[in-house]
Amino acid sequence: MKWSVILFFLIFAKAANGQDAYFEWVNPKNALRERIEVSSQNHLKEVKAGVWEVATQLSINPTIFKDLPPNLIKYFYLDNGKNIWFTVNGTGMVYQFTPATNSFMRIDNTFYKGHNFFALQFVRQNKLYSLGGQGFWEYSKVLSYFDTNLKEWEMIRTKNLGHEVTNRGYHGYAAKKDVIFSGASSVALPINDLQEKFDDRLFVYDFKKSNWTVLGHINANLPFQTNFDVYWDGEHFIQFARDKLYLINPIANTVYVVDDQTQMFSAHEMTSRYFSVGDTIYHYTANGQSIYKFSKKEMLKKAKYFGAFYSEETPYAAFLIGFLILISGGAVTYFFAKRKKKFTKSFDGIFEDLELRLINSLIDLGEHDYLTNNDINDILDLNDKGQENQRKIKMNLINQINNKIAHKFNIEEAVCRKNILDDKRLKAYYMKPEVIVLLKK
Repeated sequence: MKWSVILFFLIFAKAANGQDAYFEWVNPKNALRERIEVSSQNHLKEVKAGVWEVATQLSINPTIFKDLPPNLIKYFYLDNGKNIWFTVNGTGMVYQFTPATNSFMRIDNTFYKGHNFFALQFVRQNKLYSLGGQGFWEYSKVLSYFDTNLKEWEMIRTKNLGHEVTNRGYHGYAAKKDVIFSGASSVALPINDLQEKFDDRLFVYDFKKSNWTVLGHINANLPFQTNFDVYWDGEHFIQFARDKLYLINPIANTVYVVDDQTQMFSAHEMTSRYFSVGDTIYHYTANGQSIYKFSKKEMLKKAKYFGAFYSEETPYAAFLIGFLILISGGAVTYFFAKRKKKFTKSFDGIFEDLELRLINSLIDLGEHDYLTNNDINDILDLNDKGQENQRKIKMNLINQINNKIAHKFNIEEAVCRKNILDDKRLKAYYMKPEVIVLLKK
């Protein structure tokens, strides 16, 4: 049975009536919810909407919950029906439930909280990804994935940057095309008196090209500045707007609308809970006691064509942008190649070839720039090796560089590790400025 599960926001909190905090998901086989209560460690299953029974009591190490915030919204998703992964909104925490063994554990080593509230999170090729998010008046553009071996979030270097933020709007991963669609985000900053400003552009990120592209401007007649209840089912953005239901296909660039005065399609965006099984879209009410469902095919039969989702960018503009990127990229490559060659000659015999590769790359960084684990894998040609081998080679090489520099210049930890400012769940590497000055002499 075909099903989609990266589907909706879910409340993780102690309810007003004192109900236990819990992790909740939907069983795609029967379209009923299941949950794990934190304090009781009970695994509950829904018999029918709003009616629960205890399936079993789990044995969970309670220390894995010690860093949980007391009241927070979270996301959830499933991985091929084998493991259920939970991430806690605004943190790097990742929990995993394996139904086959009834095991529930925390699988990350992250501690930082912030910067990634309301990020777009999805599963791609059995990996957990996260795009963007926001913190205290700060917005992230970072695309990252969760490394199950390192148990940390790793940044993906994209050739360019896309949307400023993934707040509100239309955001989703389309597995068939292996792309991310992102558009109509809103930003509210103190400098603008907290007035929301919407960016009406639609971006697409192509994983194969590692590149963001502006597709065009979103149809101004869509209610993206007033109705924020949007659900992505992997193919359509389904936008709920009172007595209207918009079915938006970004791949086909079409919008269809169901205008039905007898139905109320809207819900509250913060407590909307959606999932889909096959053709059926399910929506739980805010209190979780009743459910509304409909067939997408039937809705499309009733719907009328509304218009294009976005107006396409002109070929000339796209050509001009591409030309400028090519020219600037060539200039940067030439500049850094010259710098690298000069430094390599200066230190023959002190550092080995792999060490020189990494040192040159660190020296060539800008004042506030850094290298991610993916960058280092590219620099050292480690992408054909397993993740554990990559980690060992990288750490051994950095230790060797640090030991040699400490011996020669009496400076400890020349190559340092730090949190990335845009998303402090992520780690990055840089070289101390005083070491760079000495190495360039």
